[in-house]
This record gives sequence, structure tokens and C-alpha cells, in this order.
Amino acid sequence: MYRRSEAEMPGYAHELAAARAAGVCFNEKLIAIEVVREAERVTGVRVAAADQGKSVPGTERELPADLVVVAIGQGRFRALAAQFPGVVIDARGCIVIEPETGQTGHPKVYAGGDCANGGKEVVNAAADGRRAARAILAQLT
Repeated sequence: MYRRSEAEMPGYAHELAAARAAGVCFNEKLIAIEVVREAERVTGVRVAAADQGKSVPGTERELPADLVVVAIGQGRFRALAAQFPGVVIDARGCIVIEPETGQTGHPKVYAGGDCANGGKEVVNAAADGRRAARAILAQLT
């Protein structure tokens, strides 16, 4: 899901094509508002339509989901992280993770990049994402 159109996405065309080949479906012009849960289980994501990257009031709906992966850029997004029991924010405002996996204090929440390390190079964020992806795959299988 992306808050703007595909033409406005910062990714390269070959990256989008590879994602589609891997089975990714893109939802354009949507903004995530809330992760919907029943007890500890994710059941969906509450979204709103977006116009020029901003949510449009009155367009909210729920998309079913059993796994949510958030890729949010350079912000730390403490409020989003705080929605998950067990996720700890340190004194610097960073999400506390297990360095080998990116797993937080919540067994189904992983983090990496700037929100966990405070801001380093993109190569560090990519490595964090790769480590977390491997750990998530191991957890699911």
C-alpha cells in the first residue's frame, strides 16, 4: 500500500516488476490508519483513501490481513510502535530490537533501520530488513 500513485513511488520500474513477479499486489493511494487485532492476532488494517498523500475523511475501510509489514522510511514512528504490547522505545526514541533478528519485545513485531538504530546509511537498513525477513520466514515455517 502506498499513499500516492505508482508513478510517484520512489522505487525503480525493475524493482516494481520484480515485486509483482514475486506475487506482490500494489494498492495505490491508500493510507494505513490502524492495525486491527483480536487479542494478539492481526486481523486487518484500517485504511483511508489518499489524495495528494493525505487521508480523505469518510473513506475509511478495513482490509483483511494476517501479517503486516511496515516500511516507513526514516521516521521513528513511536506512536505506531507503541500500539504493540512488548515493543520498547529506548531513551533515544529508538525501537529496541534483538540485533541478530530485528525482533522486538513482541514476538511478532520486527524493526530495523533508522527507527531501531537512530539513523545510519541505507545499506544498514537494507541489511536489517534482510535479517528480519529471514527471521520472519523462520518463524512462519
